[in-house]
Formats: sequence, C-alpha cells, structure tokens
Amino acid sequence: MVFCTVYALILPVITMERPAECGLEEHTHTEACYEKTLCCTLDQDPGRTLTCGLEEGEDHTHTDACYEPGTAHVHTEACYTQTLTCGKQEHIHTAACY
Repeated sequence: MVFCTVYALILPVITMERPAECGLEEHTHTEACYEKTLCCTLDQDPGRTLTCGLEEGEDHTHTDACYEPGTAHVHTEACYTQTLTCGKQEHIHTAACY
C-alpha cells in the first residue's frame, strides 16, 4: 500500500522531467478547436409573426409551432455542423506513455 501511494505521488514528477515516449502531444479538444458552419439550405426569415403569445425565457423557448404557419425558416442549432479545425489528435498521457 505504501509503495502504491508513493508511486502515485511521484509519477507526476517523473513525467514532468522526461518526454513522453508515445510521440503524441497531450491535447483535449475545446470549443476553440471547432468551427461552426451553416449546413442548412433553407433561407432564414427573422421577420416571422409570433402567434403563441408567450415570451421567450427560462420557461419557454420558441419553436416553429409558435409562429404563423407558412412563414419562412429560422435557423436553429440543427442547421449547423461543427468541424474539427485544430488538426490535433485528442490524447491524455498515461503511465503507458512513459
């Protein structure tokens, strides 16, 4: 038990002193690694007529059902794709990397 505890405490120090042998850079993807691109082919019409009578807020988010039928499309998150642009492989170093 003592050996395991000492090893667990020393491992971060050992790994900081020598380079990883796995050959990979440690990297975790964040929002900055992605580019949001419109993939929807429908035209957006922000001037639609709201008919639900409710205000958008914490308790309600407007959907297509809240607007006058037959009016044009409003882009939602489903209209976009996220493309990885950082060019890096996601990797976290483990003991096997050293």
